[in-house]
Amino acid sequence: MKKIGGLKFGGKIFKAFFWIYLILLLTFSLFLGIEIWETGFDTSFPGGDRVFVTTLSMVFVAIYFLFYWNHLKYFIAWDKNRLRVVSKNIKKEFHRNTIKHIDLTLNRLNLEFKDGTAEELDVYFLYLSYEEINRFRKDFDIEVN
Repeated sequence: MKKIGGLKFGGKIFKAFFWIYLILLLTFSLFLGIEIWETGFDTSFPGGDRVFVTTLSMVFVAIYFLFYWNHLKYFIAWDKNRLRVVSKNIKKEFHRNTIKHIDLTLNRLNLEFKDGTAEELDVYFLYLSYEEINRFRKDFDIEVN
């Protein structure tokens, strides 16, 4: 089954890296707490500022990882028989032999079925790249821009 969106690399590697990073963040936070407890909060740059800035930057990176982790589960997958779309509020599966026309842009997936109905799905939260969109279009014989 081919897939676009979701994880760009192995999920186990990402989770292991995140947990190692979280342990380092907690360790730096512990050192920061000990330093503040012993010396007081020193705001001068040459003093105890380094641990504070390092810990604060690690917190921002951890927040980014949590945001990114939340969007890893959204994807479009397909094979010879079916098309599966999983996005923020969408979890649908379609049989490919019922689809007459399909088009994918950065934000929308437009489907026209052989029975005359149409459906438009919001795929904004997949954060698709143009390479992924072009790969999808080639597999579905859609003109690549």
